[in-house]
Amino acid sequence: MAYTEDKGIGGLETLSTLADGDLIVVGDITDSNRAKAITKADVLTSPALTGNPTAPTQSANDNSTKIATTAYADSAGVSAVTLVPQSAIYNYNSPDARNIATKTTAHLGQIILPLNITVNKISIRTTSTVNTAGTYILSIFSEDGQTRHISVTTASISAANTIYTTAVSAVSLLAGVYYLCFQPVDTADANFYAWNNSEVPFSTTAGMQSDVSSEPVLAGTITVTADTAPSTITPTSITESASSETLIIRLDN
Repeated sequence: MAYTEDKGIGGLETLSTLADGDLIVVGDITDSNRAKAITKADVLTSPALTGNPTAPTQSANDNSTKIATTAYADSAGVSAVTLVPQSAIYNYNSPDARNIATKTTAHLGQIILPLNITVNKISIRTTSTVNTAGTYILSIFSEDGQTRHISVTTASISAANTIYTTAVSAVSLLAGVYYLCFQPVDTADANFYAWNNSEVPFSTTAGMQSDVSSEPVLAGTITVTADTAPSTITPTSITESASSETLIIRLDN
């Protein structure tokens, strides 16, 4: 039988070199202060951890007795391959056409992701009107607007009634509420399909999407630096709009 002395028991990596019957002596052995001797089995059997212990995050779909970290749990929900995120407020069967043409104005709306998804593609669709061909910046922000998860620039959009798909670098989004932000670059001018806001109680004065005092505006516009995606947004500072501002998009894995 062997023993090791660990005055602070911070070096528990030494346990890998010990046999189950070996002793670990915690503290200095003196006449006035008897050290506590414990075995490797004592340390490893039903430890009561305190504070914020960490562990490796296991790979997805690991059906085993390994420890699952909070990062693993957050990513372990049901995942989608394809989603068309619903507007957080509009659910009108007929989509609307929204002209996107002012390079210092970004159009925003809350969207809901019902499932986790790793986004590799975002698709949008023009209506029957493309006035000036050009590119657009599409961004997705957290619900509080302080994290920009995605920001991509489309290829040149020039054709009416056409789906345009832009690649994304495998961004994982958890189920939840986000803000979708869409803005033109330079002179780009076209109409896109958006969630229709023509239903009461969202289309009238004191609309529920924007007129709850001191709370986030769920759809509207903000002023931005031309041709540049904002790094953050402030939902309570969004300007309400009578137009349909929440673009209809498709997300694909």
